[in-house]
Amino acid sequence: MKVVSTLIAVMSMYLFSVLAQAHGDEDHGTAPATVAVGGAPRIAVHSDLFELVGIVENGAMTLYLDRYVDNAPVTDANIEVETGSEKLIATANPDGTYRAVAKAFAKPTEIPVTFTITAGSDSDLLAGDLVVADAHADDSHNAVSPFANKWLIGGLTLSAILVLIARFAIRQRRRQKVGMFK
Repeated sequence: MKVVSTLIAVMSMYLFSVLAQAHGDEDHGTAPATVAVGGAPRIAVHSDLFELVGIVENGAMTLYLDRYVDNAPVTDANIEVETGSEKLIATANPDGTYRAVAKAFAKPTEIPVTFTITAGSDSDLLAGDLVVADAHADDSHNAVSPFANKWLIGGLTLSAILVLIARFAIRQRRRQKVGMFK
């Protein structure tokens, strides 16, 4: 019986060491780069006069422009968009937004974008960086998590322990039965 107890103790220590998880503020190397998921690429820039948010979908940017002080929409502005080598004028939509189509918005890249805004007597220059990520760059949701692998290893180890205990118990019973009939 001492052998079974030792075997169970050793296998239990192995099982629990496999399932141990890191916690706290330990340093585990450099953190992976963050990737924005769950939405279209966007840029948000502001100044003392204006606030502009641009959302890119299917190679076109929808622009939302409002006054920075009171958040009132600006629907009568002229917006010039510059994306590196391309310069274009955003067209006004009936819902108060603006639309700009550029080749740079259609491919995964990081580009500097400059907006020149003229609304009545006010004019402003806003600039920011737009990151258009590859839609298929982060397919890590299909991978099995390391925690699931540890549970699999732990379950297989526990199954092996139970099989060994069962075999040992069957042998002991056979020995006892054979000893009774001698």
